[in-house]
Amino acid sequence: MKAALATLVVLLLVANGWALLRRGSPSDVTADRTAIEAAAASSASSASAAASATSRLAVVPPTASLAAALAHSDPAAMRDALRAAGVGEARVRAIVEGVLRQRYRAADHAKRLGRIAQWWRETSPSTLGQPPVEGDQALLKELVTEPVLALFGADPRALENAERRYDFLPPSKRRLLAQIDLDYTDLGAAEMQPVMGGQLRADQQRQELLAAEKRKDILAALDPAERAEYELRFGGTAFLTANRFANMPEATEAEFRAIKPLVDDLSERARVLSETGGENWTVAYADLQQRTVDQIVAAVGYERALEYVWGGDGPSKTIRDALQGEGLPAAAFAPLMQLAAETGVKAGAIHRDEALTGPQKEAALRALQATVRPQLDGLVPPAHQGRLPDRGIGWFNDLGAGRYRVLQTGVGGSSGPMEIAGQSVTSRPTGRPPTWVLPRRVP
Repeated sequence: MKAALATLVVLLLVANGWALLRRGSPSDVTADRTAIEAAAASSASSASAAASATSRLAVVPPTASLAAALAHSDPAAMRDALRAAGVGEARVRAIVEGVLRQRYRAADHAKRLGRIAQWWRETSPSTLGQPPVEGDQALLKELVTEPVLALFGADPRALENAERRYDFLPPSKRRLLAQIDLDYTDLGAAEMQPVMGGQLRADQQRQELLAAEKRKDILAALDPAERAEYELRFGGTAFLTANRFANMPEATEAEFRAIKPLVDDLSERARVLSETGGENWTVAYADLQQRTVDQIVAAVGYERALEYVWGGDGPSKTIRDALQGEGLPAAAFAPLMQLAAETGVKAGAIHRDEALTGPQKEAALRALQATVRPQLDGLVPPAHQGRLPDRGIGWFNDLGAGRYRVLQTGVGGSSGPMEIAGQSVTSRPTGRPPTWVLPRRVP
């Protein structure tokens, strides 16, 4: 029985390995086929029988040398035997890594079964139902990541992918920065300690130190012009700016180059302001944001500035997805958010108008709603308005009930607009009047 099971395991590994062989570049596949077909030519009748048995799987039968190679329990011996059988290097790596991952999954599965068997000692019951796929990162590193790195070195594809990030540099520097990326990635993975519920402060500090050292090594390798291009793509607010650009219809590189330095400058000025702003920090920061928004309007135009300023994740994505689900153009989103915000500004002014009584304020809100309706209908036809999420249409509906909402945005983060809870126009205003940050048309 054990012998039969062992034979079955070998055959399964052979089939899986051969499926891996069939993937990849045409040159690798051609070389692999040539080696295998040559080895199979001496046993035509056996090959014919095997081909018939495997025709349903649409694979060419593996040769005895491949079967023997895949039967090795030692990954180094398996690697060498596959190479000796004429298998291309990329396929050798893929096969060995696949076998090691299968062993890892079996070991991880066994650990999970042990935890389930002693469920009364399990500190995180929610993890028990997760599939046993790359759940234990320390075990994955021990059984797969480190052995593959020791056997084959860095994955050429990972190096190529890393190089592509630096296509603005000459080839020699692309390779240098790619290698720095991979080296520091490996160092970071080695430093990380898995902690339930979060990251230890000491680990976080080590990661920050590694990031600083990596940046120092990269900048030291670049001349001033190259450094400027690097900073544009990866420095300062690059991630936050790209996050908003990902949600902008038909965003262009020219727009990124125009906007990102402005947001970088805002970030740096805000950092200085946070250290010196004192009691007036909120007002000063809003003024700084407004000046940046005005600069963005001047740089890319009002309509494109709307797309950037109202972009981001969070509420923006919910409303944008709803509009697209209704078959409405994506271009309706940013003007809709701008209309909601401008309406909130006008409603806020009515709320703080001490010359009006409560009923007069409610009447003024209803009049504002009537004024806004044609603009809203032009962006979102009435038949679709009832199917928008509350965040997209609630601001308008509230006006008829004597309430209004404040929609605020900014350009210093990636989350997009923030909605402040609705207020009754007849309630007593509290605090200082808010400072609004909105795109404005250039006169």
